[in-house]
Amino acid sequence: VAGEISLEPPQCPRLPLDYVPPEDRDLYRPLEMRTLRPSEAVLQTQEDPEARRDEGDLYAQLLGTMYHEAMQRIAEEGIAAWSDAGVSRKAAMSSGLRRRGMPEPLVQAAVERVIALLKKTLESEIGRWLLSAKIWARSEYPLAGLRDGRWVSAVIDRCFEDDKGLLWVIDYKTAVRAIEADEHVDYVESSRRKYGQQIKGYVELLAELRPDKQIRGALYLAEVDHLVLIEQ
Repeated sequence: VAGEISLEPPQCPRLPLDYVPPEDRDLYRPLEMRTLRPSEAVLQTQEDPEARRDEGDLYAQLLGTMYHEAMQRIAEEGIAAWSDAGVSRKAAMSSGLRRRGMPEPLVQAAVERVIALLKKTLESEIGRWLLSAKIWARSEYPLAGLRDGRWVSAVIDRCFEDDKGLLWVIDYKTAVRAIEADEHVDYVESSRRKYGQQIKGYVELLAELRPDKQIRGALYLAEVDHLVLIEQ
């Protein structure tokens, strides 16, 4: 009949219902290792990885998380939009802390502490430089790569290319209390020792993505407004 369409049966044979694909024993499957930020990751002990965090650990963790989120928003929205260092956003911060499990008696203190740290950062030449618009910049930038036969993943707090073409990898660190003047040197050096290897790993990951660039890693210690350079 004119206009009829003739459908041909499929030419590709189907696999039998009882077909089981052979196991490829030679397939290389690298182990995965997730690199978490010490100040924001779930705090665990070596003795008992499932140990429940106490209120002090939770306070430090969530305070750091809230500061990081605010720094990301500032970088995205612009410094001018945060001229009050987050004072007008207290209610939103409080709600965010409660949703994450912050005990109610600690919420107000945590919000005030975050605002105090943001105020220091936004009044600082270093802090404003970190957050200002750049040629290329990312906040909370996820990266992953194969290192020593393992997949390593990380999230970089702030990375950018400056006006000289140098790439920077910055990791923010917060403190739950004020650091007195006579404690500054020890605080800076202990932070360098504790987190230096972490920053080196971040630099190596970014170097795989941008092999044509010179990269410098650093810690930004918000409480003392100090940029700690980490040598590779």
